[in-house]
Amino acid sequence: MKFHVLGKPPTQQPIPAGEGVSLAVLQFMELARGERERQEPTNMFHVDEVRAEEHYCFRCFGVRWFDVILPVNTHIWKKIQRCRICGKEGFG
Repeated sequence: MKFHVLGKPPTQQPIPAGEGVSLAVLQFMELARGERERQEPTNMFHVDEVRAEEHYCFRCFGVRWFDVILPVNTHIWKKIQRCRICGKEGFG
């Protein structure tokens, strides 16, 4: 979806006809009004923290910034690293 705003966007681009509210906002309002029941998450990969760290990338061959995802439960997985330049992912 291109727009996630209510009303007119801050830029000069008009909102496409018939679309003024994003799907995420509509679903949130259904939850807030009680029209939809909240569902428990089924994903067992709960993220504790996402931070930026510098590491050596073996695809770019240099020191690059990585997005490092740290889990809540370290018994399932330790951490995931993703290079911001080339997108190479690795486990640490």
